[in-house]
Amino acid sequence: MKRTLKLHFFNIKRTYLYAALFMYGIHALFWLIALLVEGPEFYSIMTTQPTWLALLTFLFFPFTFLGILYPVFDGFTSFDTSLRVGISRTSYFIIQIVTYILVTLIMSFANGLTEIPWTGSTSTYFSQLIVEYFSFTTIAFELIITLALVIIMLAVYRFKVKVLIPFVFLGSLFGLVAGVSYSVADSTFLIDQLLNVIEFIMNNTELFMSMVITVLIGIYCLMVSKIEVQD
Repeated sequence: MKRTLKLHFFNIKRTYLYAALFMYGIHALFWLIALLVEGPEFYSIMTTQPTWLALLTFLFFPFTFLGILYPVFDGFTSFDTSLRVGISRTSYFIIQIVTYILVTLIMSFANGLTEIPWTGSTSTYFSQLIVEYFSFTTIAFELIITLALVIIMLAVYRFKVKVLIPFVFLGSLFGLVAGVSYSVADSTFLIDQLLNVIEFIMNNTELFMSMVITVLIGIYCLMVSKIEVQD
């Protein structure tokens, strides 16, 4: 377990480092362009937040990208390295699921810091952040995106670029079916059925998202337990 945690923390630190380099680099470029365009007014725009909030936002800024970068590293390097050093698949799966949940929570907090405008009240600011970025639907949506991405990355690790062929085929098939549906005589019925499905999902968002997360975790567990180390 000690070796598992040590390697796991190394993967997190490495991913955060790359995320920080990328996001701070993009941010520095944005500041440079804004300074050249806005001139002295740029400084007044940057000082709308209190210093403590600006520093907190700056520190958490890389986490806005971590939810994308971490599953990419998981699929391409972390999974392979962990199996090669003898970490069990069960231990790897459990610790990764816990990590994805924590990363999702931190990423939502970081997104709130970077997107919510300062209103002059600390309590109002964080109340708005909690309501908008820590709701079940927001957290669940971010977790779904993250799990879906790591599943795709593991599929690419196992099957290489061949895994993209079904996505192209399904996209073309969906477009063909949609085109035919609009051209047939009973297209109104099909559209109504589709709208009914969408309405059902909208009325049962939490249940639907919970089901999707359960399915994705099951797929991820299956892939971790079955995919062999690739040469």
